[in-house]
Amino acid sequence: MLTAKFDSGSTRRGLFADNPRFLCKIALTDRIKWFAGDYEGIEDHAWPAIGATGTPRLCYAGRGQ
Repeated sequence: MLTAKFDSGSTRRGLFADNPRFLCKIALTDRIKWFAGDYEGIEDHAWPAIGATGTPRLCYAGRGQ
């Protein structure tokens, strides 16, 4: 899991845009709640999916999905 903006850096093209094994970025639509209580995170997160070659996609997932 990475911050949602992690793949936007120009030095990371080799990991994402120029990587034929990069399949998907799953953007979490809800912020992660790391601890009990009213506190909620301040960062957006995403899961990068790496695997066999294919067309890169952007997917979304929330708490109820």
